[in-house]
Amino acid sequence: MFIIMGVLLLGFFKYLFKYFKLFLLNPSWVIKTFSIFPSLCLIGINYLIFLKLLEYNKIELIFAILTGIIGSYFIFKDHEINNE
Repeated sequence: MFIIMGVLLLGFFKYLFKYFKLFLLNPSWVIKTFSIFPSLCLIGINYLIFLKLLEYNKIELIFAILTGIIGSYFIFKDHEINNE
């Protein structure tokens, strides 16, 4: 179940990171201030998941989530290259 959570988190992180980069590369300062929300989401999700699991001494669940993230990155990397 936590490996599947890692797969879903990778998709969410890619979505947030794409818009975070778009906001930062824009020359307008108004739009650059909108990059605060995606960056806070990236930091907040990692804080809530990983530090809470460390607090409850569930290190094996952190490894399961990281395995899901890394595995889905390598599985879907070829699919993204073929679609571009």
